[in-house]
Amino acid sequence: MVQLTSDEIIELEIILNNIRNELKISKLNEKLGLTEKIAGFLGEGLALVELYNYVGTNAEYNWYGGRKKDYDIEIKKNGVSKTFQIKSSKENYAFSIGFKKLRNSSSLKQGLRNGENKPFFREIKRINDEKKVDYYIFSRVKLNDCVFYVLTSDELFDVIEFASKKYISTRKNKSTNNFGIKKGGIRMILKPNDVGEKLESLKKLEKIQFK
Repeated sequence: MVQLTSDEIIELEIILNNIRNELKISKLNEKLGLTEKIAGFLGEGLALVELYNYVGTNAEYNWYGGRKKDYDIEIKKNGVSKTFQIKSSKENYAFSIGFKKLRNSSSLKQGLRNGENKPFFREIKRINDEKKVDYYIFSRVKLNDCVFYVLTSDELFDVIEFASKKYISTRKNKSTNNFGIKKGGIRMILKPNDVGEKLESLKKLEKIQFK
């Protein structure tokens, strides 16, 4: 964990803006797809800056990174701690989200192939409820602007359930499923065409409260 000062977050914003400005004028960006390659880094950084601009200077910003915790950043304000997981993607791309500690993965996978999705939803709900994440920030990276979606844990499950009903197919063709189940975990791809209408109503940072 590293604690970030206000000066460091402001410096990060300057660095990110410089990168975006260079990518806007670089011919190599289109040729090599540079924006796509660094979308994760840009999305996380810009979301952190957006949180800082909303929450303000009178707070403590502790960066963990998702590999060490369920969440990327913990913000403490007025004696209250809130945790955030940041998911990022490039413009018009999909968000990938994973859930660990999956039970009975083989039977869940077979059930989905047979059209039995209720056990799958129950397991996703259980894992999601056990995560120590207060808010999820979905960051869609654009060079001229960035779009941020703010989801509570319950709202994330609603989006996943909404998307899963479209994804689940009785066919075994992986391209029709858009999710992967392996021993111990689930990874889902939330595509704009499937979840866009759900996400559009979830852009308000004002829902983040330190109470």
